[in-house]
Amino acid sequence: MKKLTEITKTIQAELKEKFPECKFSVTTKHGLEIAVALMAAPASPFASLNTVNGYEHSGKYAQLNHYHIKQDWAGNWISNGYYLTEQAVEMLNAVIEIGNRENWDNSDLMTDYFDVNYYFHLNIGKWDKPFIVK
Repeated sequence: MKKLTEITKTIQAELKEKFPECKFSVTTKHGLEIAVALMAAPASPFASLNTVNGYEHSGKYAQLNHYHIKQDWAGNWISNGYYLTEQAVEMLNAVIEIGNRENWDNSDLMTDYFDVNYYFHLNIGKWDKPFIVK
């Protein structure tokens, strides 16, 4: 079984090859999590910058739910209150696939049993470093 640091390097290399026009941050946390953040892209991934949960959305940082992105919302993709463009959803689904390639999930939520290789997190930007359109 690969170490998470090796997996993050593989993910980073695959993302760089597949999306050379974008910049990603791939990090490990606490030896249990891998976080992928889209840091820069040629276009904004947000379809609109409305208020989210009562707060004005800046378009610079968003924590996404990768389970919601996989669902078809009939033209309105939403993840944690953020509306995303169709192009962003296609790209983020590829990012999710690459990011979870070395993962498994044998969890049973009904019995509160969790068995994963690592927890996966997907963000646009970071709380302390904003997403930029380049």
